[in-house]
Amino acid sequence: MVIKRSFRWILSALLVLIILDQIVGQKLENLIVIALLIPSILIISIALSQTKVLQSPRFLKRVVAVSTVLNLALLLYVALRFQINDVSDPLNVQIKATELLHGNYNWHTNLNGSKEYFYLYPNVVFFTILLSKFMELGLSLGWSIGLSLRLLNFCLLAGVTLFSLATSWRIRSYYRSLAITAIVLLFYPVMYLYPNLVTYTDTWTMFLSSLIFFLVAVMLTTHHRPVVLINGLILMLAFALLYIIKANMVILIPAALLLFLLIFIFKIRGLWQSAILLAALIFGLGFATVAVKPVYQHYGYSQADQAKIALPVTHWINMGLNPLGSSGQGAYDKKDEHLDQQRKAQKRTDLITESIQKRLKMLGVGGVVKLGITKSQMLLGRPLFGFGRYMSGYAHAPAWYLKHQSLFNTLFSILATTILLMVMGNFLYSLWRPTYEEEFTDAQQGFLYFVGLASLGLAFFHSFIWEVEPRYFLPLLYPLIILGLLFLPSGRGHGNHHPWRISYNRTTLFVLPICSLLMLTLTLDAAKDVPGVAYGNMEYPIRIALRERVTVTDDLHFSLPVPQAVDVLKVGIEPQKHLEVQLADGQQLEAKDGEYRLEKHFAAGEKIDLVLHNTSQQPLKVLLYRQTSLYKKLFHGSRIERDGNYYYLPYEMDIYDRKPFEVLDVNNQPMLR
Repeated sequence: MVIKRSFRWILSALLVLIILDQIVGQKLENLIVIALLIPSILIISIALSQTKVLQSPRFLKRVVAVSTVLNLALLLYVALRFQINDVSDPLNVQIKATELLHGNYNWHTNLNGSKEYFYLYPNVVFFTILLSKFMELGLSLGWSIGLSLRLLNFCLLAGVTLFSLATSWRIRSYYRSLAITAIVLLFYPVMYLYPNLVTYTDTWTMFLSSLIFFLVAVMLTTHHRPVVLINGLILMLAFALLYIIKANMVILIPAALLLFLLIFIFKIRGLWQSAILLAALIFGLGFATVAVKPVYQHYGYSQADQAKIALPVTHWINMGLNPLGSSGQGAYDKKDEHLDQQRKAQKRTDLITESIQKRLKMLGVGGVVKLGITKSQMLLGRPLFGFGRYMSGYAHAPAWYLKHQSLFNTLFSILATTILLMVMGNFLYSLWRPTYEEEFTDAQQGFLYFVGLASLGLAFFHSFIWEVEPRYFLPLLYPLIILGLLFLPSGRGHGNHHPWRISYNRTTLFVLPICSLLMLTLTLDAAKDVPGVAYGNMEYPIRIALRERVTVTDDLHFSLPVPQAVDVLKVGIEPQKHLEVQLADGQQLEAKDGEYRLEKHFAAGEKIDLVLHNTSQQPLKVLLYRQTSLYKKLFHGSRIERDGNYYYLPYEMDIYDRKPFEVLDVNNQPMLR
């Protein structure tokens, strides 16, 4: 009994942490809207639960079918119509995957041969090889590489939806719960954004995790040994692939071990199924370790060089303890990376351990706890879990979306937080009902233990031990939501068992939802005018250099599209004597703050003709973006050609943000006081 209560307390602490982190991550106006939306949704759902027609299995099946079809249609639409310029690690991986496709197996090389990215980050090597095989498959079917990757992302995320629904039905076969699960999956916006737009490991981990938890659900709910053994074999292979792509998911093994011990201690059914589950994960880990070596060897990747160059695990712990990280507390930090690379090259990795000891001593127990809570806010408190982290402008998106990006981002954030607060709140409430254990089967309790333990382990690991990013919790986000929805009432008794006891009358039923929609509309309308970067070739924060010096003798001409109305044009070239940047009509851009800048209104749909003019007789050097040998164009605007290479202008177009200390002159132009 003590163990069960301890588990309940610890899992409840995680749910409270998620709830608080989600609340802290929102702005005040968003919280007001969310505070109105939650009771509105609850009141409407209770009212609907009292309508017999809407509770019929036939109607609920239609709700599931319609919600699922709409979900898959939206995933496909976003995959095909919304494309961004992948940056950082995703771009590194795509560049190398394209090179593998063309037979370049030299993992030491990049654009200028000076970096060792894949030997510093060997965790993405297998994923890069896998991506190149899907590129090859798409080409064999007559598809472009870009289309192949978009369809791959769609198929993986469609699998997340379908396996999540299948898991929900397998664990608790109530049509009402399944219908609510389908609705939540439809309106929860995370899958439509970061995992769909960014070609990287996280989409694969979400799919494989959803598959694994479905297999676990099948294993725990069946007593047919052949079914369990077949599921165990599939699970072993799925976990092997998951571990190779995302090593932090090794957390599933201690979760399975603890599940086995809990089932043994509590004497609930499923002991031998949990033993097969644990064995499948352990063998999957061993299979992954053995099978990956010949694959690397075939593709020319040297594991001997990896051993010489790759950073030790203490490096990631060291960054996780950095209270002043350049990307946030406990997150990736350039200085730590560069220092630890030097320590590795000098064979002084003991200095990394020494740095860990110093940081622990400096932080103390209280500081470590405070840092862990701060890291948990990044891990669990970002409502869209990574959206915007790697984005550097849309390569392709509908005009209506580009025009109202801020509005949609606010809407998605409100939706994500509202759904998480409701699901986790219901989960927390239900955990402490006196009869909650009596209402669930042994298989349902086993699934609760497994998902709960895995979620606790992953949250603790990234909050207190490892470095952190919001996307690291994505593999367990949907399983945890599904687990929370398992505690929904079955619908028997026409709503009398609804866990949220809210009394209401007809006036409340109509007035509160109307007020909620009104506040939501006003908030979104205000967000529509929030300034932000609209377009351009922004700096790519990657470890492969994309900038190259180009000689300017004659004038260099560039044409830049304007997808939406903007008020500021910035050209990211270091100002230098004798270099002028001007519009085609001769209007000069001002050299300011390390760039050339012009504050002027440009209407949507027009093109800006820009000239780089050398006023001296001597050649000048400027840094331009060089297009890589990639399957897609990374940059916007026109290009110039030099020695067979294509170069693009580094620039940004902003919506003008008038600061409080600025006023407008008689010509309606900004003027500093």
